[in-house]
Amino acid sequence: MKLNFLAFLILSFSIITFILLSILATMAPGSQNSRSKDKSDKANKSERAEKSYSSAIEDLKTSAAAVLQHLETLDTVENLQRQIKELTNQLAAANKKVEEAQEEQKQEESTRQRIIKDFGNRVLELKEKEDKLEVELKEQRKKAESSSRKKDQERDAQLEKYKTRLRKVEEELDCEKARNTELELRLRRKQKTLEDLRGDFQIIPLEQDVFESFKHLESSLYELTERYFKDFLYLSDRGPHPFRHASHLMFLSYTDHRPVPRARTAQFCIAGRLASHVFQPMCIGSPRGTTSMGDALQKSEKIQPRQKAILRSLLFTAFETDEERVQSDLIQSVASELFDELKGILSTDNDNAFSKELLSYLETAARVWNKSKRISEWILASSDPHINPQRWKMIKGDSNKAVAVQEPANSGMVIFPQIYIDGNDSKYYPGTLWSFDSGPVEEKRTAQSPQTRRASASRSSKSPTVAEASSDPGITASRSLASRNRVSEMGRKVFSDSEGQRRCKSTC
Repeated sequence: MKLNFLAFLILSFSIITFILLSILATMAPGSQNSRSKDKSDKANKSERAEKSYSSAIEDLKTSAAAVLQHLETLDTVENLQRQIKELTNQLAAANKKVEEAQEEQKQEESTRQRIIKDFGNRVLELKEKEDKLEVELKEQRKKAESSSRKKDQERDAQLEKYKTRLRKVEEELDCEKARNTELELRLRRKQKTLEDLRGDFQIIPLEQDVFESFKHLESSLYELTERYFKDFLYLSDRGPHPFRHASHLMFLSYTDHRPVPRARTAQFCIAGRLASHVFQPMCIGSPRGTTSMGDALQKSEKIQPRQKAILRSLLFTAFETDEERVQSDLIQSVASELFDELKGILSTDNDNAFSKELLSYLETAARVWNKSKRISEWILASSDPHINPQRWKMIKGDSNKAVAVQEPANSGMVIFPQIYIDGNDSKYYPGTLWSFDSGPVEEKRTAQSPQTRRASASRSSKSPTVAEASSDPGITASRSLASRNRVSEMGRKVFSDSEGQRRCKSTC
């Protein structure tokens, strides 16, 4: 394009130069002949030359204008060429970017193809696994269906067996119902017969409140002795022998010189007489004449404990008045003897109040015991810790809380007898033992006021102490046996009195 422009420029200058030369040639002097020859031709030619010159000038102007226009066009072309160059550079950069983009596109395409290939491979693998799983699923389904059919068959067979067994059980149940109905009918008849027999024998079934009554008796005895007996008894105390009926029940060590609470000593004496005289199976005398009816029944080996209880209930019903009369006389005698034994260690001068409360307590104990004489169980009382040794509880020292005895007690004082049922080990009221709190200690007397010392001195001239009570068991045993024999003789006379009018009086 630049070469074309140069050629056009050279051609334009050539034309202009030719025109100028033509004009000069026309204006140059020729031969004189020609000048003189035809001036008219010159004038014509001058006119034509002027016209041609004017036309040439016009053409030159036109050419100059065209050249100027072409120069402007040339500047525009240069700008265009520069722009074209810039655009070419931009095009090259764009082509380079396109190439880079195409390269990236190729790489992306390659990556995409690889991913598609991997995805296809995975799809194929998953398809293969799916096919395998479908095959396994079909196999498992077949196995499950087969197992289910087998289990259904077994279940149906088992169900048939259960139905058969159910029919048999229902038949057996119907038989059992009929049998139970018959047994219930027989039971009602037996119960009616039993109630009739109980009504005839006037027997009362054993209830738990019987033992609750003994619990109340024990707490009342504890409170009674705590009110009237304070301080302690010591080994050095001397005086006439008071505890002739209870010394053979003392289980304290003779080598233990520790002081004993007077309240526990009194409770020990009263508990011994409760077990030996008040809590007797029967007080009236037996036909043999040497023992009471209760002792005779207890020693009998020909009848069972329940039979003894039934016989006692019948005898108590038949001879209730005589039994209560003998028991009342016996309680009066026991209360008198206990008062004589214990008044020497009383901590108060109000002897009459203690005597009345002691008699009232013994009468209450007798009423509680009489309830057991109508019960269908052979209830006994014992103050011997070696009988049923595991059915005792222990109180130590000044404590008023009893704990169960884990092992048979080797020493201790019985402060409340044990109540048990002969032939029934599950129901009993545990007896209570008292023992020292700790090991042996030196004897220590508590300080006493002059008034207390004078009272103790005046009482010691009348009655003895626990130490002397334990020193003569032979005398105690013989006196106790004599007292029991006199009571039995009195009961026997009442039992043998056909008219029931003669009243026996105690000689104890």
